[in-house]
Amino acid sequence: MNNRWYDNIEVNQEVLDKLQKLGRKDLVQVAKELEQIAVSIKAIKREQEDVPISIGLERVKGLYQNKNRRWYDKDEQISAAMKSISTLSEDEYTGIIEALNSAIQD
Repeated sequence: MNNRWYDNIEVNQEVLDKLQKLGRKDLVQVAKELEQIAVSIKAIKREQEDVPISIGLERVKGLYQNKNRRWYDKDEQISAAMKSISTLSEDEYTGIIEALNSAIQD
């Protein structure tokens, strides 16, 4: 199911599998932290004058398509967190996912 741009990131599915196994309390905490990370990165970018604002047509379309095909699309908090970090650059997203992969124990 490689329809989203971030599906091509090597550790993405591994992280999603780990997230799916978390208890509700831990999942909510991770979602909150992911959203805060995205907000912080976006705030820093706004302070920089020459950073383009556009995230691209495909990413915008992905934010508004209500597919609900994946488990995290059906969970409001983790879905919002995934949408938030998916609007970051690919390098930023990858860094977050790789750090999350290291942080979550199997």
